[in-house]
Amino acid sequence: MEDAQNIDALLSNCRELFNSEVNICLDFIRHLQVDGLKSAYREKVKQCHPDKARALGVSSDILKRTFVRISNAYETVLPYVTGEKDINRLITQQKKPSLRHDADQRQGQEQSVKKRDLWHTGSMPRKKLRLGTFLYYKRLISWQTLQEAIAWQRSHRPLIGQLALNYNFISVNDLNTIFLNVAPGESLCAVAKRLGKLTDHQIQTLLNKQASYNFRIGRFFIEMGLFSEREIAALLGSCTGHNRSVI
Repeated sequence: MEDAQNIDALLSNCRELFNSEVNICLDFIRHLQVDGLKSAYREKVKQCHPDKARALGVSSDILKRTFVRISNAYETVLPYVTGEKDINRLITQQKKPSLRHDADQRQGQEQSVKKRDLWHTGSMPRKKLRLGTFLYYKRLISWQTLQEAIAWQRSHRPLIGQLALNYNFISVNDLNTIFLNVAPGESLCAVAKRLGKLTDHQIQTLLNKQASYNFRIGRFFIEMGLFSEREIAALLGSCTGHNRSVI
């Protein structure tokens, strides 16, 4: 299940930032404070910042790769600590048994599931739709499943900080400054703009590039066992037909 992979990745990235004696788990991340995360990040950066290459007698490229890995780990964990991403949802998912629903199970799900899952009850909107929203409005998936699919798709995008370095929009020092000035609930792009490190045009370029890496959302539904490849192909055709009809 994709949530399990997200949990493993989150925990792995968190371990990059803390000493081995710290018991890293989702509950640890839930209670972690922004200042605590920043403190751990600072200590790691001190050990691998590229500016220290000469003093340490090692290649600056080696230290830069290490710094980028630590920075990516920090950028992955930070949204769960500031509340931008919901750590409680991952904790809930971790406790759930793994379920694979087929079409009949979706039609006759239990009342308890209906209470916590929102299903569309109106008519199909007369506007162009992407596959995920098309399935939701066709009452083939719930709102919760749609949000999980979107989260899965976004989790496969490269991180904004890494892209900004790749484009030479910011330096390693800039990225470090941005990370250390993130306020609770504030996105990396918002901080970069507030500090004058990125312009609106640069931010839009990075967001567009990030979005271009999207995995096709149909893959999520196939991997979850909600639909077969043949069913997704047919539903994609139906979605295309719907979009053509509303032009």
